[in-house]
Amino acid sequence: MPRHNKAGKNGVDNGTWPLEEDLKALLLQYAKEGLSIYQRLRRLQDEHGLHIKRCTLLKLQKKHSIPTVRKPPPPDQAAQLILNKLQQIQMA
Repeated sequence: MPRHNKAGKNGVDNGTWPLEEDLKALLLQYAKEGLSIYQRLRRLQDEHGLHIKRCTLLKLQKKHSIPTVRKPPPPDQAAQLILNKLQQIQMA
């Protein structure tokens, strides 16, 4: 067991992390808005006080299967999203 850093903290305050469900919802919303990685980082910092780096954000997006700006969802998911949106429009 290492002698240093017994508490397991790295000495950096990254802010308060939201719950996993809330974080996933935020990342999905940012993806829907078409924000770049750096815009997402800025919004997380400004709106939620979460200070993370690009690599951490990319890991979180991969963990939660968040689509990127350049990579659209697979065709079957895209078709379902379109059908859901059409249904919402018809109900309104």
